[in-house]
Parts: sequence; C-alpha cells; structure tokens
Amino acid sequence: MDEARSQTDYRGLPVPSLINIGNEFAFHGAPAPGIAPLTLAVDRSTDLGDHSQARWILGVCYSSIGKFVEAWDVLAPLLQGPPTPTRWAALAHTTIASTLRQQNEHSAAQRHDAQALLISDEVTAFDAYVGLAADSVGHFDVDEARRNWELARSVARIEWRQQVRLAWVEAEISLMEDRAERALEVSLNAARVADRSQAPRHRAKSLLFAGVSALTVGDRGQAIQLLDESLQISEELELNPIAEPARQMLTEAQSG
Repeated sequence: MDEARSQTDYRGLPVPSLINIGNEFAFHGAPAPGIAPLTLAVDRSTDLGDHSQARWILGVCYSSIGKFVEAWDVLAPLLQGPPTPTRWAALAHTTIASTLRQQNEHSAAQRHDAQALLISDEVTAFDAYVGLAADSVGHFDVDEARRNWELARSVARIEWRQQVRLAWVEAEISLMEDRAERALEVSLNAARVADRSQAPRHRAKSLLFAGVSALTVGDRGQAIQLLDESLQISEELELNPIAEPARQMLTEAQSG
C-alpha cells in the first residue's frame, strides 16, 4: 500500500488514534508504515502536546529506517524551546543524538544529549544519561561511560524499553572492559525482554549486540545464528541502521 493510499485510509481517525497507531508501528512493528498516520497527526494537531508527541514518534520512525535527514527535519521544530513541552524537546535531542552516533558523530551527539539533560524531567533524564553513556563509548572513555550508565540505571523505571537500552550500553561497556561473556549475557536477556514486549526492532538490535559478543567470546556458531536472526528481522522491518552492521558482522563470522 503506497503512502497516499495509507493517508486516505487514516484520514477519518482522530489525532490521538493516529498517534497510538504510529506508536505501535514505531515500537512494536515495522516503523515505515507509521509514517503516514503520524504525518497526518502532525498536520492536523491543534493541541501542542499531541503535535509534539506525534513529531517525536515520527522522528523515531524515520530514524529507525535510516532516513536521518527526514528525522532531523521533523524533530528540529521541537528543539526551539517554548512553547514546545520540555519532555518532547528533550526526547527530540536524544533521538537526534542517536542518529548522530550511528554516523560516528559522537561529539555532536554528546552536545544534544547534554542539552537534553538540562531540560529533562524525571522520565527523560534516563534517555539523556543513557545517551551520554553511549557517547562516551564512542569516545572510548570507559570510566565516563560507566559513570553515566550508573546514573541512567539510578533513574530507570521497570519498563521494557529502558531496561533494554540499559543492556545495550552495558554490553558496549563490557566489551570495552574485555568482559565479552557479560556482554553476551546482558544482550541475550535484552533480546528476551524485547521479545516478551513484542518489540521486534529492539530484539533485532539486542541480537546484533549478542552476535558481536558471541563472536568476541569465540563461539562462531552462536554468533552466526544470532546475527542471522538479527539480519532477518531487520530486513523484514526495513531497519537499515541495524541490517547493515548485522550483515557485515555475519559475513565476518561466516568467513572466519
């Protein structure tokens, strides 16, 4: 179904319903189909909170499929400060930071995460801290990564997305510390949490971390199995930022 047809199908729905549909696609399915209902929600929102939430989730959808420029364009208006609610401004900063890390722009990502922390509330502080920890991983600063990870853990809720993201960064830190067995353990647990939460995008990324960790441990067979599943999910859901490294690591594991 093309985007124009999709928008026609959604046109009769109220904005909150469009946001809920888009949220399901973003976090519990294939992000690309979430673009149509969320674009309609952005265009039609008269409530500032609805408008900002729809923009943020739309940015998540675009970034999840590797359309970073489109994600920045959607999220940029949320960075301007008031009247944008600070929660959505903070999440816009951390989402942009995530796209920058995927392009190895760790200093720029760190600036966005630091700005997010300045305006964060009790919910978005987690996203800022875990982002700063990931930025420090990109700078090969294991002590700062561990410090920010501990801060993220101290404000984390018992909520699947936060627990999975904590595991991703702990896996990266553990690999830096030559503790690949721990990295494998937490990555596999994150994959199980994502599976129970019906979050295939997060499962695919967790399996990527697990595959890299298994390869580092020296279990080539397990690494191939994990990376192959990560690649299959990523290709099916058009998760290009995950599919590309999964494909590269799978090739390396198979050729070894």
